[in-house]
Amino acid sequence: MSGGSPHSPLFGVIDAASHALTDNTLSFTKSNINPIDIANGLYAAKGLSENVYTKITTGPPASPSKSLLLIFNDVKGNVGKNNIILFDIFLTQLVQRGMAGSKFAQTLLESYQNFVEKQEEETSTGTVYDLEAEPKLADLMNLVAAKISSDWRLVGIQLGMTNSELDAIQMDISLAGKPILMLQKVFSHWENSGIKPYTWSTVLDVLKSPSVGHNGLADSIVSSAEEQKVMKTKAIMKRALRKRYVDLCCVLSGSYDTFSRQFLSISTSYDATMREFVSILNSLTTMTKVESHCNKFLLALRSIGQPVTGAGSSIGRDWTDAVYDGVGIRLNFETTVT
Repeated sequence: MSGGSPHSPLFGVIDAASHALTDNTLSFTKSNINPIDIANGLYAAKGLSENVYTKITTGPPASPSKSLLLIFNDVKGNVGKNNIILFDIFLTQLVQRGMAGSKFAQTLLESYQNFVEKQEEETSTGTVYDLEAEPKLADLMNLVAAKISSDWRLVGIQLGMTNSELDAIQMDISLAGKPILMLQKVFSHWENSGIKPYTWSTVLDVLKSPSVGHNGLADSIVSSAEEQKVMKTKAIMKRALRKRYVDLCCVLSGSYDTFSRQFLSISTSYDATMREFVSILNSLTTMTKVESHCNKFLLALRSIGQPVTGAGSSIGRDWTDAVYDGVGIRLNFETTVT
């Protein structure tokens, strides 16, 4: 996705930041923000043009707000991932220099969170198979009917239909030679009859029954349900962590090295540590691994002492509540991970 498109959600974030910069000249002049530091980070990440980088680092000195405005305007035409890198670097600079409470920083953070959440929604693919939820007929037809349509009568029996009801479907001239449509009729009857619960769990029971015997298809539905639940959990946890971004960055000021050594076994910057945490989280495929990774993160925070320990506990509570509300799972974020 191009960050420079006027229709891009991130374009609005960067554009709003540009206008805010022009209105905050005094604040930025009084702060200790160094545009050269930001330019260096962006240029290294290929997020800043050679021309602007040269102007910022070797050209005549300009006010911080004018230099930052020049950087923002240059970034507008770059791809989304570089704009995100810009945000990480820029917001961290703001927070570390005592501007975490500024309206500008808070507005930029909120806009960024909205952008990332929209991106996650747009990139989420596939049907979410909540096994206790009602299936959509379209999903049943796409997933099940295409694979087992020839067994439509056996499926109907397992769903509580009588032989006379199944005979009526078979005698329907409009359905002759079309087993997929016959199975659709079976599913529609099941939905409206109320004889058996209209849930994905019932579908699994039918598929695993000895007479139908499609255990492989049932296993794939269970696997997909677990995969989708893990993906949703990771998105929830990243969203909860972003909402604590400013607070956490503030309390970790001066403790980055200790925190990063505990979590990554190397010394690195705060924003790099956060990206590393999210990058690893994105790669995990089971709830157990997600829980373990996040507990390692929280343990690193708690080892530093107050007020960082308190921030870690708050994040743990946020995660626990958000995951339970979102996917109905109570993860344990109090376990000590070695």
